[in-house]
Amino acid sequence: MLLYLECWNDLESDRPVEWINLRRCVVRSSGAIPFTAIDTWARRKGIDNEVFWLLKTVITYLDRKRQEREASQRHLDAQGA
Repeated sequence: MLLYLECWNDLESDRPVEWINLRRCVVRSSGAIPFTAIDTWARRKGIDNEVFWLLKTVITYLDRKRQEREASQRHLDAQGA
């Protein structure tokens, strides 16, 4: 599990960033870590193909959950604004 969290944290800065306009404010939102970033990270770590696909699946899942939390928070913030 540590390998997946290390990858997810190491690649944080590789996420594309977008700005979302919410009524009275503009907020920063991060996209998913690109496949190419995960692939490059795994190659540098010497990770084999089978583990790579599991790593990609876990990173994608973590990203999706993070994006859901961000969207939920933006919704709550917009209601309170």
